[in-house]
Amino acid sequence: MASSRKLGLQEVLVGNDLYLFKADFKFLQSLKENSSYDPMEIYDSFSSGKCDLDSVIDILSCSMVSINKEPINNPEKTAENLISMFGLQECWFLCYKLLSDSMIGDIKKSELLLDEKIQKLKKLNFSPSTSLRKQPFLWVYQAWIFGTCLWVSFKLISPFFT
Repeated sequence: MASSRKLGLQEVLVGNDLYLFKADFKFLQSLKENSSYDPMEIYDSFSSGKCDLDSVIDILSCSMVSINKEPINNPEKTAENLISMFGLQECWFLCYKLLSDSMIGDIKKSELLLDEKIQKLKKLNFSPSTSLRKQPFLWVYQAWIFGTCLWVSFKLISPFFT
């Protein structure tokens, strides 16, 4: 079950079908109305590692938006099919991500995504001791920066000498 993460959305590719799950306030409201448990109770239970089949089915069916951009007629049956295809543990993990997304809100999610991007940039190693075999275009990048700085410097200084 491969998923792509966007703010409050989980796109899951199942074979050739693209399932769209949405975790927002409407999802929480629907979960509260359709489940025998409070969403916060489910979140606490999931956070402690407990997996309840009924909660997983409720979360999947309340968060399902579409399959291949087509509305879903029977979300409970579709959720049961997903569990039988991928197993309870994989679906539980998706449900935990959906609950987490709905609990933290869009502002915090965007901050977390920005932090994630910054961490990825920090992992890029641009140190002088890096082998050219590991990063063959590192010298091109450094030469380009040096050349640009040199060109800008000459452009700024040249009017003083004419």
